Amino acid sequence: MSGISVPTRDSLIDSLRRANRATLLSLPLQAILVLLLAGYAIDWSLVKSEPFMSVVVAFIMIGPTLFGLARLAAQNKKEITKLRDGAKIGNFTKPELIALARDVERTLGIGKSRVFITGEKDLNAAAIQVGLGSIFPSLNAIYLNRAALHCLNRDEMATVIGHELAHVARHYLLWDKLLFLRMVGFILIGLYARQYFHGNDTFEVMGPVFIGGALQFLSGMYRGRFAHTLEYLCDDAGAVVAGIVPAIRAELKIAARSEAYQSLFRRALRQKLDSGSFSLKELQKTLEEALPYGGIDEAQLQKELDRRFAENKRAKETFSLKGFLQFLDIYESIETREKLRQQLDGLEALVTLPRLDIPPTLPNDGTLADFDHLVKQIEAEPNKVLFHLEGEIEDMSSSHPGARKRIVYLYRNREAIERERGKQLAMRGARSNP
Repeated sequence: MSGISVPTRDSLIDSLRRANRATLLSLPLQAILVLLLAGYAIDWSLVKSEPFMSVVVAFIMIGPTLFGLARLAAQNKKEITKLRDGAKIGNFTKPELIALARDVERTLGIGKSRVFITGEKDLNAAAIQVGLGSIFPSLNAIYLNRAALHCLNRDEMATVIGHELAHVARHYLLWDKLLFLRMVGFILIGLYARQYFHGNDTFEVMGPVFIGGALQFLSGMYRGRFAHTLEYLCDDAGAVVAGIVPAIRAELKIAARSEAYQSLFRRALRQKLDSGSFSLKELQKTLEEALPYGGIDEAQLQKELDRRFAENKRAKETFSLKGFLQFLDIYESIETREKLRQQLDGLEALVTLPRLDIPPTLPNDGTLADFDHLVKQIEAEPNKVLFHLEGEIEDMSSSHPGARKRIVYLYRNREAIERERGKQLAMRGARSNP
């Protein structure tokens, strides 16, 4: 019996359905709580008489959420319909990319969605859906990192788009779509806590801090329970769009690039620590500038990083006000250096994990049978990883399953996924020919 444990498609769908039903049933209670707090419990005259303190409390209650949303909204991005005519990004022209997104939407049977391209160089994508329709369009969209457009072919890109659109329109937690209602509730709870402790200089602020932290923690913990469920089902949707083979191939390419980047980051971090310079921001900037959007040639990229590090070292050895300040920055935080050293130790420990002796590649014209040997090896040697990545370790604290599990999930559930694919394609045909 295999040591790789992955859920069945039906169990995931049932789990998500029950979670959303429970959230729906709790809506009246949430609404009643908000109304009671806003209409009866909170002394609004106190809120108005001390507006600065009220704003501080509100920020304490929802600050982490606001920071996350602001980061997404502010990142460098471009909606695909607003790309310049004639633009080609990686393997796709503007018309091809728009047509691909619309094709995926039709296959999944969902309406048009906003699709943005970001300038990120890691092979990844993201989705966010916080409700309120089109009021915040960039917070109700999917984001494709530019590197994905350079590294994936059409079918693989379709599985990625399908995965992200499924987060928005098919496999989502209703809890996430009620984010703004939850934020309003948190603010009201914070204002009431401040009112309750009013006059106590310590607890008037610390009360909301503790309560806000607890609510954020509990909310995150609840969502974390379903993180793997959502990822498996959205992988499932990507396979429904383009087939299981492109979906697995995309998983392998994404993990392989992540491993290559992590390998470079590990070596660069060691160089900077050994040289006495350990500004993580500077290191990440150096890597980001050197990293190509397309395939990674580790040997060539390492030479480029060596050149850049040598230039930085020479610049710091030259006396100047800027160089002096950088010198001070190197030594001002022993704690920071220790944290980076621990991070490096963790990354180097990953490389020592036993690895499956299988090249994780598949030709673009490969078939599902080409994966038989790979999956059998994964199942036969569960103590060996497919990639030297943290997600490959059995750690449920990760929000995403590792590549091994995602591949095994798709393979084991291939018959159910193909049935769903046939059903969706038939429904698409019926919609096109009423």
